[in-house]
Amino acid sequence: MHIKPGKYVHFKGNEYEVIGMATHSERWRKWWFTRHCMAMAGFGYVRRRCGMKLSNTNGCHVKRFTHIDEVVQEPPTGIHNYSAPAEKVELFMSLFVGRDDVYAKRWENAKKGSAGYVPACHNEWSPLCPKSGGGKMKCGECPNQNFVKYDAGAVEKHLKGQLTAGVYPMFPDETCRIFGVRLRWQRLQSGGFAARCYRYSRGLH
Repeated sequence: MHIKPGKYVHFKGNEYEVIGMATHSERWRKWWFTRHCMAMAGFGYVRRRCGMKLSNTNGCHVKRFTHIDEVVQEPPTGIHNYSAPAEKVELFMSLFVGRDDVYAKRWENAKKGSAGYVPACHNEWSPLCPKSGGGKMKCGECPNQNFVKYDAGAVEKHLKGQLTAGVYPMFPDETCRIFGVRLRWQRLQSGGFAARCYRYSRGLH
């Protein structure tokens, strides 16, 4: 029985690579050696040719191993790894909704070991900023505030790791469109919380 070299996909999802064949010195049976593609080092799998036979799974006969060239790849749907950057940004902004006139930017002080968030401002540390002269004033009270808008450009920088941004979920009219809760998985499976979210047209992520 000829086995085509290369990678094979097991019917349970794991991938193996055929790296060679050999004949048993006493039984004269053909063996083929495979290496688990997720293994860090070495190869610990040795299978006989019977491994290519059909397997009875849920009443259906399926091939145990299928060569990677024979695997039919279904086209991905929705937003995926190969989607355009603009589509990923649009998805992010649809999930994390907040004020669009300002967003929070994370800061870190390595010497003091402290960190936090402040409103992103065009005038930060400029001569117009009270902090530049050693003064202390809350950004919300600064007369020279010039906040950076929460838009696609800010989100794109956040996704690329160029900055760590946060949204202000509370709108000026004291309403919000997102909130976070922490539930035990058993309670979440009960469906009560999820049912109420979808009842009031609130997505659950």
